[in-house]
Order: sequence, then C-alpha cells, then structure tokens
Amino acid sequence: MLHPNIKFWRAVGILVGGTVGVGVFGLPYTFGQSGFSFGLLLLVVLGFAMVILNLMFGEIVLRTKEKHRLSGYAREYLGPELGKVSVYAFTATIWGAMLAYVIVGGSLLYTLLSPLIGGAEWMYATALSVLVLLVSRRGTVFASRLEAWVVAGILFIFFWVALAAAPHVELTNLLDPPSHMLAAYGVILFSLSGAGVIAELRDVLGAKQERLLPKVIIYAMGIIVLLYAMFTFAVLGAMGDAVTPSAVVGISTLLGANFGVIITLLGIATVFSVFLVHAVQMQNSFKLDVGVGARKAWLLSIGVPLVLYLLGARAFISTIGFVGAVLGGVVGIFIVITYESMRRSVVCRSHKCLQVPAWVSAVLIGMFALGILLELGSLVAVWIS
Repeated sequence: MLHPNIKFWRAVGILVGGTVGVGVFGLPYTFGQSGFSFGLLLLVVLGFAMVILNLMFGEIVLRTKEKHRLSGYAREYLGPELGKVSVYAFTATIWGAMLAYVIVGGSLLYTLLSPLIGGAEWMYATALSVLVLLVSRRGTVFASRLEAWVVAGILFIFFWVALAAAPHVELTNLLDPPSHMLAAYGVILFSLSGAGVIAELRDVLGAKQERLLPKVIIYAMGIIVLLYAMFTFAVLGAMGDAVTPSAVVGISTLLGANFGVIITLLGIATVFSVFLVHAVQMQNSFKLDVGVGARKAWLLSIGVPLVLYLLGARAFISTIGFVGAVLGGVVGIFIVITYESMRRSVVCRSHKCLQVPAWVSAVLIGMFALGILLELGSLVAVWIS
C-alpha cells in the first residue's frame, strides 16, 4: 500500500494557504471588467510566470546555506545598498496586503454586525485591527498553528461558494464585452504572490526531501490557478453585472441570508487568521532586518495600514491592484535579479543550479516593469482628470 508523503503535501498546503488571501475576492469583479475570456488567459499567463519566479526564489533558498527572508537573500547577493531598498519594497508590499485585510475584514464585520449593533464601517475595521494587534503578541508559534485552519477555511469557502453559485450561472454573464482589459492584471498578480512563504517550506520538507521544493511549487501554483478559475467562473457567471468588488459580500445577497451569515463568518475568520500571520511576520522582519525594538515593531506592524485606512484608503480593488502591479512588480524584479546574481556567483559554480534562460528573466523583468508603468500611468491619469 502506498502512503502519501505527508511532508510534501503539508508543504503544498502551506504554499497554497500562504498565497491565497483576500485578493481572490476581487477576481470576479475585475474579470468582469477585463472580459472573462481575457481574464482567464491573463490568469494562466501570470500563473505560469509566477511558477517560474517562485522556482527562481526556491533555488535561491536551496542553494544558500544561511536562512533569510526575501530581503535577506537580496542583501546577500545584491549588496547592502540594494538589500536596504529591498527591505523597503517588501515592507510596503506586506503593508499593502494588510491594508486590504483591514478593508475587507471591516466590510465583512460591518455586514454581519451593523444590523444588530449599528456603527460605522471604520469602527469595525479599527476593532479588527486592534484585536489582531493584541493577539499578535502571542508570536510566531501561535500564528503558525493557524496555518492548517486557514487553508481549510479558504478551501471550504471556495468550494461552497462555487457549488452554491453553480445553479445560478448564466453563460451570457461571461460574454459581456470588456470595459478595461488590463483591470485584472494587478489583482491577479496580488492574488498569486506568495514567495515569502517559500523559505519556510525548506524546513517543512527537511534536508532529505528539500529537493522536492520545485515540485511543491508547481503543484501548489497549479491548484491555486484552478481554484481561482473555478471560483471566478461561478461567481461572475451567477452575478454578471451585479458582481461586487468583494465577491463574498455580493454573492451573499444572491444566495440568501442564512448562506450569507455563514460565508461572512468564515470570511472574517480567514481574514483574521491571514492578517495575524502577516502581522507577526512583519514584526519579525522589523526586529531582524531593520533592528527596530520589539514594542515599536509591534505597533508599526499594524499601525501603518490602519492609519492609511482611517485617512481614506478604503477602495479594495484599487488597493490590491496597486499593491499587485506596482509593489508586487518591484518585488518580482528583485527576485529575478537576485536569482541572476546568485547564478553568476561562486554558489552555482560549486553546485548545479536551476538554469532559467536569460531571456526568460528579461521577459519577466520587462513584464513587471510594464505593469508598474501602466498602473502608475493610470493613477496619474485619474489624478489629472
């Protein structure tokens, strides 16, 4: 009898859980703007690109003796100056993701509780942030124990929403002409970004099985792309023009109050868990990579996203689109140039390293750079108008 490789599948689950987050809630809305067919094509293309990017980072993790975070590897292979810039880029990216959690978590709490106790949406977002801040003092061990529950909750939401929405799907809803073909780019990139988890997978697999890391990445990213396609097909197909920026909120109105309450509760639990894991990771990064004291790191981890929210940064799609296209693009470029620097170093002269063709690296950098320019250009156009 064949027994499953528990470590392998646990690593796959961790990468799935570390990648999938609130970004998926914005996919149906942006696919509606891009056109479902083009959005699906973009999902497959970017999914393939992110597999290559994650394989590059996985190779960096495997071939480097010292254990680092993303910014630590950049500092080792690119030098202290670019390493410092990478710290800022990675910090801004995580803060951007946490801002999205504040927005969605506050919206879900408001939807659930405001009919009972009233209050403004910002109060619920603030309460969620403060609760995460307080619980984050429990540290990494407590946060890591939530990983399995996070993965289970996310998968349950996916399948339940997809199955519940399936009878309501009308294919005509998927054939609407696009209004903004590249609207889904930043949101998809945000939803597929999970390289920060890969360094953890080396420990999960152990020395005897770390060679399976590339296979873990391919399996996990394949699962993620399939889940995203299934979820988006079901929600957009059921709601059409009525689809909302946050799919969980919108689909609840279609499928009934009881369904809405359960999905909202699951959504809140998932957002809280992922938010908490990111908060702890941010605190550790501040302490280890920047040298910030424990108390200051604790306050900064959630304080900045919450302040941005209270100052008016509350547009969910715009936030994750910017974080994915601009900040995610910068991080992607850093990973590629770190990989290329490592490949030309003594590390890959003494070991057989993964050889991604140079033209592939150039294409990835060009794609990320173009996405950054287009997103910034669209923001400038909005400000001018």
